[in-house]
Amino acid sequence: MAYRVLVVDSEVEGLAGVQSQLAALGCAFVWAVTGQEALDLADGDPLDLAVVDARLSDRNGVDVVAELRRRPRLGHLPIVLTIRRGDAELRMRAPRAGADEVLEKPLDPNCLAICARQLLRLKAVRDELDLRKRELQNAQQDQRRFVETLVHDLKNPIAVVHVNLAWVIDRMGDRQPEYIEALADAQDGIARLQKMADDLLTVGMLDRAALPLKRESIRVADLLNQVVKSHEREAVARNVSLSLSLDENVRVVGDSALLRRAVTNLLESSLRHTPSSGRVELSARVGDDIEITVSNTGHPLPAEEKAQLLEKSPPGHRSPPGGLGLYFSKRAVEAHHGKIDVVESAEWPTSLVLHLPGTGTGNTGTGTGGP
Repeated sequence: MAYRVLVVDSEVEGLAGVQSQLAALGCAFVWAVTGQEALDLADGDPLDLAVVDARLSDRNGVDVVAELRRRPRLGHLPIVLTIRRGDAELRMRAPRAGADEVLEKPLDPNCLAICARQLLRLKAVRDELDLRKRELQNAQQDQRRFVETLVHDLKNPIAVVHVNLAWVIDRMGDRQPEYIEALADAQDGIARLQKMADDLLTVGMLDRAALPLKRESIRVADLLNQVVKSHEREAVARNVSLSLSLDENVRVVGDSALLRRAVTNLLESSLRHTPSSGRVELSARVGDDIEITVSNTGHPLPAEEKAQLLEKSPPGHRSPPGGLGLYFSKRAVEAHHGKIDVVESAEWPTSLVLHLPGTGTGNTGTGTGGP
């Protein structure tokens, strides 16, 4: 297929010179003698290369280059600007306007052809990368749709199992406590599966910015107290000390339900990695931003789980337990224009720190809710 080349020059000799030098590349030429005509032609069929003379009859060629570059569909179009020999001002302005190469007239017999060949190769690579990027985006969209459909299909059987387990436990009363304990464990497993399904749906919506966030002023002490109370029994069962250390007046503006789930996932990860007789502490303070920290005395966070918090990619098929939960926390915090850090110290081998833009302390909140 012939390359489609736009040649812009107000002089016939200039048009003919470009054609003669590029003929060997098998180009199909589109001619324009004014800047406006060139811009009109650029809106037509796709171009592979543009060669623009700086001295046009109606406007400066540099301005034409700048206008071509501003058009989204021409972002990767290779553009060569030809200038008069010794025109230092135009040579300086051309790259800022978007020209890929600047050549002086009269053109060297081989220079334009060599330059055009390299630029066309570069464009081919960029076009291939764009194609692969679109294919990858389409594949990711198909994957998200599949996961969302799968999760929706799982919700009903999960609910049926949960209800029937509760019914059996209620009917058994105090008889056969070992069976009651086994059924209670099954209930916990189903509840975790339900939470994973909910997290999958929410993460998918966060990844495509389709989840509307509620904006309200949140008293961080209340949020952390809720999280701690819901995990006190688990901490006791694990023989882990669970404590709070915070300023009662710290506030943050955001979606309280989403942030509570984010902190919950971090706490569950900390409890999972803290041995018996260990400690877990939730704290909050105001610095350059609002910092909510979940610290534990267990082993440092495994590299795979640490990567889930610090890298961009979602959990893969070999992710450790909790990988989805940590990725959920990362995406939830990023949706609030914040970030998560992993800090290690002698006292706390692992501290998971949420950095959130906030309103500071006291009654400075601008949200619509909160006490």
